[in-house]
Amino acid sequence: MKKLLAKWYLIKYSDRARRPFLRKGFLVLAAAAVLITGAVFGIKTISGKRNNPSGNNTQTNSYIHTVAIDASRGGESDTGYAVGSSFEKDINLDIALRTAAILEAKGYKVILVRNNDSYISPQDRLDIITKEKSELLVSISLGYSEEDSEISGIKTFIRAASATQSLGFADAIRTSVAKACGQADLGNEVSSSYILLRDTKIPAVVLQAGYASNFRDERKLLAAEYRQSVAAAIADAVVSSFLGK
Repeated sequence: MKKLLAKWYLIKYSDRARRPFLRKGFLVLAAAAVLITGAVFGIKTISGKRNNPSGNNTQTNSYIHTVAIDASRGGESDTGYAVGSSFEKDINLDIALRTAAILEAKGYKVILVRNNDSYISPQDRLDIITKEKSELLVSISLGYSEEDSEISGIKTFIRAASATQSLGFADAIRTSVAKACGQADLGNEVSSSYILLRDTKIPAVVLQAGYASNFRDERKLLAAEYRQSVAAAIADAVVSSFLGK
């Protein structure tokens, strides 16, 4: 019997600020060098972070976008579904960490609600997301069907059909992941049962990265290559969403 527990929500994040260190005697010279380099290569330095030159996959403006990535479940009390010899909480966290690494490399600030195997209450997850002023939220989870083990694919959830920004974001993520991973696109569903969707004010999506109840999906989820593909596709959708603003 697959293990299904009722509580699954979001996780915690780390913000790594990197500040360049300039020796006092070379301050003027270093500043001039930065201006010349920026003029020639189009590189902007923001709060100690340097964005790469122009390209569809990297931030190039002077504003650093903040994205919340939530790995649902967590801890001994909320392991989620069994996935082979692993648990849903581990699969969710692995995809979340991979997604965060990709987005950080592209110059985004990533708020990881959960970055280890710990239980975080729904309210605490919301507090983390709100405190860090996140602009988008992706909560990563898995699907499960007791009635039909043949159900397989990628599905998204949003809080309401009227939440047009969340709907557009959900469509972008779902189609990106389904295409990149060769999975069926199972569409979008409106749900008020997810506290993170219901009570947040920003565009928010729950992504089911596969079905733990399906043998083929289970094998895929246990493969690092598949989880990396899911993470890369999520990151691509996030970048596209910001570029469309």
